[in-house]
Amino acid sequence: MGSERVTLVAVCAEDAAQPLVDTLKARGVAAQASGRRNLDGAAVTSWMVVAGVALKMAPDILRALAELVKQFRVGRVEMNLTERTFAVDNPGPADIEELLRQFRAATELPEGDDAADRRPDA
Repeated sequence: MGSERVTLVAVCAEDAAQPLVDTLKARGVAAQASGRRNLDGAAVTSWMVVAGVALKMAPDILRALAELVKQFRVGRVEMNLTERTFAVDNPGPADIEELLRQFRAATELPEGDDAADRRPDA
């Protein structure tokens, strides 16, 4: 199970895209940000950050994201496993914590004694 990967997708405002990419890169995760355009393609309406994350790293990544949503507007966060998608719209730190709880239950990842398992300040 540890070598499995999940896909993280975050839809956010432009000012949140680069800090999110930087946070992921600081944790060794390659991430990419791209502008999402409206139907006629003329204007960027939001930004999408996509990253492939090792299953065991997902809790740490979600904890870091919980800190970012305190500072920046994030419209949607998804963690996509092969058989299931976990998503939350307009998340706050408590929403990310619940997403992490659901993710752990579904993947049977144990809680450990590391920074990824400490509750973020709500």
